[in-house]
Amino acid sequence: MKNLLNINSAIFFLLACIFLSIQFSFGALAQQLSSVSDTSEQQSVAIPDPLTPEAVRELVSRLSDQEVRDLLLERLDAVAREQVKETENEESALTVIINAFAGIGNSVQAAVVALPNVGTGVSQAFNTFKGNRGTGGLAKFLGITAFAIFLGVLANLLINQVTKGFRSRYELIQPDGMWETIRTLVIRFCLDLVNVGAFALISLLAIKHLHDTVSDAEFAARFVTNVILIVMLFAAFSRFSVAPVRSDLRLLPVDDTAAKRFHSQTIWAAVLLGIGPFVLQSLVQFGIPFGTLRLGFWINLALHVYIICAIYYSKQGVIQAVVGKDDLMGPTGIKFARYWPYISMFLIFGNWIFTEILAGAERFDLLQGQTYVTLLLITFFPLLDTGVRGLVLHLSPPMLGEGPVAERAYRATQRAYLRMGRVILLTITLVSLARLFGVDLSDTQSSNFTERLIAQVIDGTLYFFIGYLVWEAAGVWINRKLAEEQTAAGIDLDSDEPGGGEGGGTGLSRLATVLPVIRLVLLSAIVVMTILLGLSRLGVDTTPLLAGAGIVGLAIGFGAQTLVRDVVSGIFFLVDDAFRVGEYLVIDDTVGTVEKISIRSLQLRHHKGAVHTIPYGEIPKVTNNSRDWVIMKLKFTFPFDTDVNRIKKLFKKVGAEMLEADYAEDLIQTFKSQGVYDVDDVGIVVRGKFMSKPGKQWVIRKDVYSRVQKVLDEAGIEFARREVRVQIPGIEKDDKLSEGQAKTIGAAAANAVSEAGEPGKT
Repeated sequence: MKNLLNINSAIFFLLACIFLSIQFSFGALAQQLSSVSDTSEQQSVAIPDPLTPEAVRELVSRLSDQEVRDLLLERLDAVAREQVKETENEESALTVIINAFAGIGNSVQAAVVALPNVGTGVSQAFNTFKGNRGTGGLAKFLGITAFAIFLGVLANLLINQVTKGFRSRYELIQPDGMWETIRTLVIRFCLDLVNVGAFALISLLAIKHLHDTVSDAEFAARFVTNVILIVMLFAAFSRFSVAPVRSDLRLLPVDDTAAKRFHSQTIWAAVLLGIGPFVLQSLVQFGIPFGTLRLGFWINLALHVYIICAIYYSKQGVIQAVVGKDDLMGPTGIKFARYWPYISMFLIFGNWIFTEILAGAERFDLLQGQTYVTLLLITFFPLLDTGVRGLVLHLSPPMLGEGPVAERAYRATQRAYLRMGRVILLTITLVSLARLFGVDLSDTQSSNFTERLIAQVIDGTLYFFIGYLVWEAAGVWINRKLAEEQTAAGIDLDSDEPGGGEGGGTGLSRLATVLPVIRLVLLSAIVVMTILLGLSRLGVDTTPLLAGAGIVGLAIGFGAQTLVRDVVSGIFFLVDDAFRVGEYLVIDDTVGTVEKISIRSLQLRHHKGAVHTIPYGEIPKVTNNSRDWVIMKLKFTFPFDTDVNRIKKLFKKVGAEMLEADYAEDLIQTFKSQGVYDVDDVGIVVRGKFMSKPGKQWVIRKDVYSRVQKVLDEAGIEFARREVRVQIPGIEKDDKLSEGQAKTIGAAAANAVSEAGEPGKT
């Protein structure tokens, strides 16, 4: 096996080298022709079109030796430049990660070095702001700004008073259902936005008209917007999503303690989020160049650290929010929810690392709030996930049929829709962030290694997401179809005693039998195609993989002929509809109910519990006991002097009673007598029979035995018993047995018993 792997690896490497050599040769030839064309144009040499070998020879024959040398030197220079360019790209590819983390170190070092200068810089900015104002001018500025804020607060209170009655009605309403809850929350949120809008409008208008200079108005407006309005907006959003004092209106599935904690943490995070841009922009406005004090590093670090700490101290509430109050989360989902607080903390730390990488690379064009948006998406993921869960609960298709099979399929479908919704949410988030950071997903061949790598990674990830969605959609359709077929047939393959405990039940439909095989093939094809497409979008050359797959396929074809025989035999068995899932088969000495069908084999479950796995290629013939109808024949032994006609009438009476039983619909022909079947040394053997649907014969047989015994007891008829008769001459004249006669009777009885115990004796 090891040698085979080495051979395959060598073949893969050889094919890859051949492919790359051919590709490089064509590229080099094209570049040579381009260089020749350029040089020829400079020397006014006409290049024949088309450029055939004969035309090339004719062109060379017309050129002088100097012209040929010039063309050759030009081509060699072009090749050298191309090699240098490729070497530079390779070096940048190898050093980009090192440079990125070196940028983090430089950013941290610069922030630490500049930390002692923060006080001086802030003082300088304050002095610039103060300027020639003096104490009176500064007091005037603060007074006007405070008065403008006071006017905004009055406007807020006025609007709140006007809408008090309307607001109180929706504050006291008890919603009935999800849509009523959302409607109430939306109205409350709109009222909060009206209050915020009134405050913003009045305060900003007052600032604009009351301040003497534009710079003062801009500074005051920035303070109101970043420090007050952002906090008010986040508080309104938190009331909408968390509803800290109204558990009946709470969208996020958490308890009261977690909701109140989330609300306060959101407000404090908004304070940090607003103060950062205000301070940095104010420093730039008052003469401190951006990045000089590296104050943004400490503000950004404080924001990320606070959110990480908030998630850690509220991790139980975060787990509640991700798990939800419904049962859509399976075991894997619950495990994911338990780890999500730590995953989110790691992602937030990664966002801080990415921010410092951009700062170290001086990509300040990507630090205009993009990383804050990323931070908010990570923080509020449980809320977005709750929205996806709500859509799944209210938009998922209804349950098909009734019973445990249909219910399990319905829950599995809802969980699949939840996973699909999360993948769609991640896809939208990923594309939105790519556009936010200016990543062109269509430009996967960019000359810049970093941009090309990011575009390829995101593009490949999107292909994997799309493949996963196709996988889930195909699985949902097949599972629902299977559940529909099983429910229509009234079969529960997970019941404790399938087929009445004896096997032989009705099987599923032909479609339900083939669907698991189709699912396996379809999902395998989706996985292979998704992996190949995703790798190709990531920049991986998949041609060697395809070539290797072809070689492996040939190896399997030659070395696993038994596997091929099993697969081909299985295809023909399924085409012939020889068996279905749930049917009772006899294959040689093996009996059981078909429990599972795969591409290579089938599994039979014996009614005692054993599971037999039989490859299709080893099946000589199949006896199917579950098609259309089943005849059950029963034998009864009566004494020799029994009236057979009377027995026939009693059996007919039992058959008439069974037509009125609960399972009458399962009977095709009711129980009746077939007359005398045999006469043995015990008595007369009378046989009866009935015809029923497959799988129902066992329950009906039990009832037949019970009813026959009852009517025979009522008629005074007993079943025949095995007897031993010993005939001794003269015994009738003597009331007492002699010792010899008793020994003779005992020996005869023992001999009869031993003969009855031997196999084949009756």
